[in-house]
Amino acid sequence: MQADDRRTIEVLVFQIGGERYGLPAAEVREVLPAATLAAPPGGRLGLLGILNLRGQAVPILDLRPLLGQACGPLLPTEHFIIARAGGTWLGLRADTADALVVAEWDAEATSHIRRQWDYLAGVARTGDDLVLVLDPRRLWERCANAAVQSAGTFSISSP
Repeated sequence: MQADDRRTIEVLVFQIGGERYGLPAAEVREVLPAATLAAPPGGRLGLLGILNLRGQAVPILDLRPLLGQACGPLLPTEHFIIARAGGTWLGLRADTADALVVAEWDAEATSHIRRQWDYLAGVARTGDDLVLVLDPRRLWERCANAAVQSAGTFSISSP
């Protein structure tokens, strides 16, 4: 997923800790109200728990530590955004899922920001606002790599 200065992209805009983020709409399967999760094995970094989604085990990530925010208890007003991450599905914990919007890639902002945060697909403009568009595959890889470093083993199953 590379950003291009003249391209547009449909983005699901959501909030975490009062900050706006986005996911490419083509990677989003659905948005669900927060639900009870099974405890994650070994307490892996960033893994909030496992959601039973119609018989399929879907890992739910809490991005707050990665984004420099404090973790708190899961609230019933929150949402899980289910997205494709390469060959698997994962869920992201979000305070709110706001809207599907058509945005323009901002190539200049993307080149500066991706040097610091490799889990970004790019920066998109929605009117006067900027949205950091996250790359679900890179987020999952980041979580898996952190788990391997802290626990020594980690497995990813295909959908």
